[in-house]
Amino acid sequence: MKLHALAALLVALASPVSAASADEPLRIAVLSDIHIYPNGKITPEFIKLAQRLVELKPDAVVITGDSTNGNPGDKVTAGRVKMWWKRLRVAISPLVEAHIPVLPAPGNHDTYREVHRRGYADAFQDLETIAAPWVIHDGRKPFFYSADLGGTHLSLLNIVDQELPAETRAWLTKDLKRAADADIRLAFGHVPMESKMARPSREFIEKFGPVLADGKVAAYVCGHEHLVWDEDVKLADKRRVRQIIVGTASFGYSKKTAFAYKDCYNFPISGATYKHACGRKGEPLVCTMPNGGYSFRLVSEKLYKEERTPAFMLLEVSGKHFEARPQWLNPGSGRIESFAE
Repeated sequence: MKLHALAALLVALASPVSAASADEPLRIAVLSDIHIYPNGKITPEFIKLAQRLVELKPDAVVITGDSTNGNPGDKVTAGRVKMWWKRLRVAISPLVEAHIPVLPAPGNHDTYREVHRRGYADAFQDLETIAAPWVIHDGRKPFFYSADLGGTHLSLLNIVDQELPAETRAWLTKDLKRAADADIRLAFGHVPMESKMARPSREFIEKFGPVLADGKVAAYVCGHEHLVWDEDVKLADKRRVRQIIVGTASFGYSKKTAFAYKDCYNFPISGATYKHACGRKGEPLVCTMPNGGYSFRLVSEKLYKEERTPAFMLLEVSGKHFEARPQWLNPGSGRIESFAE
């Protein structure tokens, strides 16, 4: 037996995490856009959130990319990129030490240049170990792969632009066919199939959406846009694919610095999104997500940003069904709270 496989087995045997019973749902916390600063700093909001997630004890934590802040014009050394990922691993170490499985996917800021891609790959060489007891099926891990626990199948994808790479598409098609007998299939990537803050790309939707629909994926879960949203994407053939955008897990909102990049790194919803889901019943600052019915307030009528950050999505899976419950770290109470509270 290979060393990494033996290590994964030992972790699985020691771990208190197991497939949910019929009476208890499998819970998956989905985080995105941690954005470690170029100097290696991690926001105190994310450090606190990681600690609170240990108390929540989910059956997995999925991170859907942009854990770092790499950019196309970076002139960084491999050593600096390694330092970014080392800082991330320290920040999520409470989860790993609590035997809470962690499953990463890449984001655009993690993969712009070869030095970024190499750093991401090196950071998760121990994927089988930190993901145990989930069983990993390799595509080109940790860039794309799948994971199974009980009847739940997760496909983690290399979607870092409004483009579906041919290699990822071919593998995903085969992966979903192999998982046809799973109770439920969920797909995770970084970039939304349909943007909720900018003009969507119909070409991307029609390339990606049918693959998910053909594979009977219950939802595509993503990040990138630093906002929380849950709505079906309509395909040209009239089918629908549920899309869940999970927000940023790293930055809190401050009214004093509402326009400052470093202190308010959450993005506005588009005018089109506002028009069909916000401002009802004389409440111009209230939006209600089409799926789930969860509501939230915007910063102002001129700034369509959500106040509730840092945020993440909690998926609760029971057999062939699941619920998506948006959560946030309330800076006042220091607790994880539901958008319903």
